[in-house]
Amino acid sequence: MDEPSKIYVNGWRWAVGLMLAFLGVVLATIIEKPVVLLVFLIALVLVYCSFHGLHFILSLPFRRRERARMFLELVEASVEHGHSVEQSIIRLSRSSEDSFGVRFHLLAGHLEQGLPLLAALEKVPRMLPPTVLAMLRVGAETGDIRRVLPSCRAHLRDAVPRVQKAQHYLVALVMVILPMQLLLYWMVRVVVFPKFQEIFNDMLAPGEFPTSSWAIVSVLDTAWPAFMALVGLPMLVGLVLYVLGPRPAYWLEWLAPRFGPPIARRLDWLATLADRGMLVLPWQRRRVERDFSVMLALLLDAGLPEEKAVLLAGESVANRAFLARARRVADELRRGMKLADALQFMDDAGELRWRMANAARASGHFRESLAGWLDTLDAKAFGQEQAVAHVITSACVLVNGCLLGLFTVSIFQCFVQLIDVASAW
Repeated sequence: MDEPSKIYVNGWRWAVGLMLAFLGVVLATIIEKPVVLLVFLIALVLVYCSFHGLHFILSLPFRRRERARMFLELVEASVEHGHSVEQSIIRLSRSSEDSFGVRFHLLAGHLEQGLPLLAALEKVPRMLPPTVLAMLRVGAETGDIRRVLPSCRAHLRDAVPRVQKAQHYLVALVMVILPMQLLLYWMVRVVVFPKFQEIFNDMLAPGEFPTSSWAIVSVLDTAWPAFMALVGLPMLVGLVLYVLGPRPAYWLEWLAPRFGPPIARRLDWLATLADRGMLVLPWQRRRVERDFSVMLALLLDAGLPEEKAVLLAGESVANRAFLARARRVADELRRGMKLADALQFMDDAGELRWRMANAARASGHFRESLAGWLDTLDAKAFGQEQAVAHVITSACVLVNGCLLGLFTVSIFQCFVQLIDVASAW
């Protein structure tokens, strides 16, 4: 976080604290009961702490992205001015700079022990996103780390609209709609419907209560919990993963060897299955294809062998399922297959294959030849992601309205039956 942002946030906190203190003084002069005043002030403090904790949790992805962005700027500035990146990090750490977080100082400690930059980053894996760290490895292989910095920034820029949109939708779904679903279900089944049932039982004969109302209530008893299990639980899991970021993957990597080889293999299989699930999402698959294509083009333009370039590009996307495809392509290249033909195993649509073939025939500058297609992939991914997000939120609102409509129909049927009985008197 930069200095103006720090000043703004700290000023906002002090303003809220002073406002609460002023409110307490005013209430102390008005209210003569100190116990009521104490309870009220405790409630205000709890509300303030809750909102502050919520802000802290939801801002974690922004802070991760901002630290990565500042680190890339530090690397680029050091390289452009001819300074050692390692020494620049060490000097900045000794100046007690706290904008990069505590892991930056851990990284500087490893660098002071003589480790190179990439080896030190692997010792502090949560310093950068996995994909950015893998891209920096590719830059080290090309001999000029500045070549991959634009791709690293593009990956972080992708995270900005995704994080903002994800925050908006997660707040709307997980923190507004789903709690309202639970509250409405509890109100309907525990408070509202039993009261109406008592009223109608007093005014109607034993056999005159509408059977359709009971049928609708039984449907609600099934539909509402099913909706919470099928929609609410995945949304809650998504909120947790959104806040934690790459932490679960690091925790699994740390815990897997401690459970023995059989458990480690199962955990690795689950991680691969999760990566395959990410590729099922069309927008995620397009972004992975974009990152792979960028890294492959940079490596080929740098003159690396095709087999090594494919493997490094596959590692740069930090996806086990996609890396398995890259290894298959490398195996085909070792058997003598051409690169354009071997890339058919990377892309089901075959678009990457013929674009790489055209780039090789045109000028041999793969990065420039693929620039337009890469922008198209990015635009399609963004559009697909937004369309799915709108469909999910709209469906949740519609389902909520339908469930409330069913309950309203059941109550009005009871009123209709009551009016019919009253008119027969």
